[in-house]
Amino acid sequence: MACGFHKEQIVNYPPSAPQLVWHETSPLASPVVRKQEATTSSPTKFLRYFKALIGQNCSMAKWTELTIKAMRRSAVQTDVPTIESATSSIDIADIKRGDLLFFHSVKGVPSYAIISKSHRSKGLEGITVTRGKIRYIRIDPARPHTRRRNGRIINSFLRIAAANDRTGGYLAGELIREVRRPAFLL
Repeated sequence: MACGFHKEQIVNYPPSAPQLVWHETSPLASPVVRKQEATTSSPTKFLRYFKALIGQNCSMAKWTELTIKAMRRSAVQTDVPTIESATSSIDIADIKRGDLLFFHSVKGVPSYAIISKSHRSKGLEGITVTRGKIRYIRIDPARPHTRRRNGRIINSFLRIAAANDRTGGYLAGELIREVRRPAFLL
């Protein structure tokens, strides 16, 4: 039988009720009941942490540190020494929200992005650090060399080409190396 707390009182719920239920008092002083699924496999809390950071200045080292911190919060286990040890490799066709998309190692390109949205057209949105800020990017694994389609960006530039690089820039779809799923989402 599940229970929730209401001003230090235990409220019993029938076994059919969601397992994590808590009461809060809203700013208008009326009680509010919030429900959350009992599983920890929901990427919503994991992604909410990163969406709040969009636009903030950030280095790649700090980005990795923030990701490990969020994985520790979301996972039952607290021992997450590296991102690779806390994730499992999956097929790109099985990608979903909360997965990590790793890129090939190119100077100035982020090492990974966290998938925040998957579109029906097989396009993806991710959160990563580019040009020193946490930003949204678009990735389309089906059309890796295409920047725009029907006037819309389908692959974001991860890095603009330098003088000694090839022409153009480095598109997100071109640099996909592998997809990994955090252990708490398996």
